[in-house]
Amino acid sequence: MSPVVRKLNRLLTIHVRSFATYQLEATPWSSGRSGDEAIARTLRDIGRDRKALADRIYTAIQDRRGAVAPGSFPMEFTDKHDLSLEWLLRELLAYQRRDTAAIEQVARSLTDDREAAELAQEALGTAQAHLEALESLAAKQPA
Repeated sequence: MSPVVRKLNRLLTIHVRSFATYQLEATPWSSGRSGDEAIARTLRDIGRDRKALADRIYTAIQDRRGAVAPGSFPMEFTDKHDLSLEWLLRELLAYQRRDTAAIEQVARSLTDDREAAELAQEALGTAQAHLEALESLAAKQPA
């Protein structure tokens, strides 16, 4: 596997095996309060954006005749089923910070493929926007 395809697969894994993606599939519990609706809406937005980027990353890997290897969800996610959106917000924020840092690392390392580097930079910008959205929601939560 070429170094570029390996890095693109890392980027793909971050997008399709993220905590936010996992929670969308697990359907977190909602109290029905307006704060929960804002968190749910942001989570859906993150999922939509990640899927769109994942589709483009997948295509970029195939264009380079690479094998797509998205990996699996981390086992640590499995103990976070059926938790409230309010509680999950802290977890989403922590994982988004970690994912943003990982995407930044991939983006910095993709120097020998302009198209892949541009895709990684776009993914980084999107991750930073998601991080800001989650931080804004967290700032509105009661202490």
